[in-house]
Amino acid sequence: MRRIAIGIAALSAMAVLAGCAQQILGSSAEERVERTVPMPAGGTFALDNINGSITLTVGKPGEVHLVAIKRVRAFSEEKAKEGLTKLEVEVTDTGKGISVETHYPKTAGFLAGVGFSGAVTFDVAVPEGTAAKLSTVNGTITADVPASAISCETTNGKVNALSCGRIDAAVVNGTIHFKAQNAGEVTATNGSIEGQILSHSPAKAHLETVNGSIALALSPDAALHLSAENVNGGVSTEITGLSESKHELFGDLNGGGQTVSVETVNGSIHIRPIR
Repeated sequence: MRRIAIGIAALSAMAVLAGCAQQILGSSAEERVERTVPMPAGGTFALDNINGSITLTVGKPGEVHLVAIKRVRAFSEEKAKEGLTKLEVEVTDTGKGISVETHYPKTAGFLAGVGFSGAVTFDVAVPEGTAAKLSTVNGTITADVPASAISCETTNGKVNALSCGRIDAAVVNGTIHFKAQNAGEVTATNGSIEGQILSHSPAKAHLETVNGSIALALSPDAALHLSAENVNGGVSTEITGLSESKHELFGDLNGGGQTVSVETVNGSIHIRPIR
């Protein structure tokens, strides 16, 4: 009980410090950056951010259109504007596609360096079918790119893949929702996964959570081998033809195929057909 009390006290202290920092950083500045750059046929797109959300959609052939909103908070208006000039969005033609990186200024200040607060939100449109790799630390990633293979990573945030050809995703604190033809590695540490695999012959896939449930929907005529198990939590299915126990589901569907594995440590698993 004493350890729990100490932990709650520490979290409360951190929350107070964060609130104080927001009050102290009372001035703000904002800037819109808009770029349209050529994209070679079959090129790839990569975006690496730290603070801020990323939205990816389908745009025009042969180009990437990017809108970045830079926001800065600081002690004074002058410092906020100065920080805005140092918060950079770098767009690079790699020869194989387009790479975007955010560069945040390193500032020492009050409250263990909290003299500056910066974030960049991105809205990006890419040619249909462009493979994309998206990464942020604090923020949500949203993608609606039906023919694209996407790889998404965020530490504190959600992944919402509304539509894609294939998804690989990893979150630490947050949920994953996806609707994809195929899935690769999809993992969440503290959060749930809810997804649909649309393919009638799914590729090999692995869905896993540590603390969180998994709900997976499959095409009724999908040919695959399903392996689902957990440590703490129940398993259930609305699909006939699977062997079921308290913590495990397995079997071949529609003659079998590649393995789709589903694993949780602390959380339930539910498998159903797409309706």
